[in-house]
Amino acid sequence: MTIEELLNHTRLTNLRMQYEREGMLPFIGSIVPEAEDMELDQAQWKVAAGITDEELNFISGIRLRSDNAFYEVHYSIDYALEGCPAAEVGDELICEFFSRVAFFAVYPYFRASISQQAARIEEPAPLLPIVKAGDVSFNSMNIVRADTGHDSEQSEE
Repeated sequence: MTIEELLNHTRLTNLRMQYEREGMLPFIGSIVPEAEDMELDQAQWKVAAGITDEELNFISGIRLRSDNAFYEVHYSIDYALEGCPAAEVGDELICEFFSRVAFFAVYPYFRASISQQAARIEEPAPLLPIVKAGDVSFNSMNIVRADTGHDSEQSEE
């Protein structure tokens, strides 16, 4: 199956914030010790996926540190999977779908959330760059498959 074929079988059904936190360093460092060791303005992304014969779901999160603050936000993105058994959708295709479709659906929300968090703690907002197709590739994520009952870690080789 190709990404184009998968697009014909999916429909965005939900996009929602799952979790957020922000704080000033060093206070937040007592809660998230690794925050102080993060590189400045270098986003750390995590993505996981779940697939059944009815749905393709993603949870994605970003962590970001600025000079004086730490930000973390997680969003879930749900797609209906129609007329396509989960067994026909390989792990590599799930990663490609997130990289080329789901990421671009949710990325503007991450940018807005980080700006809102910075405003709450009265810090200058770190700017996430504008991203174009082809700029990002998520080749590593935990994928939970209901058809096998197993988790798999899809990663670059």
